[in-house]
Amino acid sequence: MNDDRCIHEGVKIRRWNTPIDLTETEFSDDRYLVSMDVDVYPTENYGDWRRSNAQFRIFVDRLNIDIAVESHLLWYYMSKLTDHPLTGKKTQFLRVWAAYQKPQTDQELDK
Repeated sequence: MNDDRCIHEGVKIRRWNTPIDLTETEFSDDRYLVSMDVDVYPTENYGDWRRSNAQFRIFVDRLNIDIAVESHLLWYYMSKLTDHPLTGKKTQFLRVWAAYQKPQTDQELDK
């Protein structure tokens, strides 16, 4: 945990979530811990998660990510920029292109 956030480290990104309070509930004759506020986690991860979004891309649209290693994420963007036009995914291509064009520093690229 860092700054009252739970941090999930990954290769390309670092995700964060607000700590959640758990309560015990029964389901199918077993007891489980579940979030007391079931809206917090999916909202931090996906925004309006109740509305279907077939265009959602994890490394472009997530609200709760920080870039861990810029060069790894750039590799992902480059692979999608070549894949999406070949598969006719113009909307996804444009969104990945916009994310790719965000300013990057030389220090981030050296990681």
